Amino acid sequence: MSDSLKQIGELVPKNVEVFRFISWANYRLYEADFGWGKPIWVSTAALAFKNIIIFIETRVNSGLKAWVTMEEQDMDIFEQNQELRSFVSSIEHV
Repeated sequence: MSDSLKQIGELVPKNVEVFRFISWANYRLYEADFGWGKPIWVSTAALAFKNIIIFIETRVNSGLKAWVTMEEQDMDIFEQNQELRSFVSSIEHV
């Protein structure tokens, strides 16, 4: 995946900001049981790329979580967007 993202980045002009959206919805990750029970939290390893948004189902209800990576100054602006906040139940920093 790392090589693919780098290749895509080389095709895009330098003045264009690229955002990648990935959906892990319907993968039933919270149903996986490898012998020690179902997970209480599902995550990825650290995301080394900026401007990636990953959607994943929540464990207990039919909601979605969005993991968002951005430069810190962009994230500050993003988190203050009132239209976005109207769809969000909580903002967590990990």
